[in-house]
Amino acid sequence: MKARDTCMTGVKEPLVVDPYYSSSAGSLIPSFTDIVVDGARSVSSPSGAISTMDGYSASYPLRLTLRNAQLDAPATTEQYAAIGVYSTDLTPSGTGVTVTQVSGGGSVASCGFPAFPAL
Repeated sequence: MKARDTCMTGVKEPLVVDPYYSSSAGSLIPSFTDIVVDGARSVSSPSGAISTMDGYSASYPLRLTLRNAQLDAPATTEQYAAIGVYSTDLTPSGTGVTVTQVSGGGSVASCGFPAFPAL
């Protein structure tokens, strides 16, 4: 899955990847891999905004790449994740988290909005 050139305005949780999205019981384990966020920007985030990037466990870690991701509220929480970074202001850390520099290109999304047309 790839998300590209996304501008988020006033978002309380800009990035959320969380396998604990439900309280349902079952035997299937959610495993999120090969996720790339490329060209994301958040602006005008409310106070207390935070991103969550969690894997299920050490055996089922999140595998995520953050490329050209600039968030005006860079607070994050992570666990059990292998995160590749390139041109980002996020500094992932936590239990079972590894961070590696990856190569990349491109740029952070711009948050320009077109003018409202005259009537």
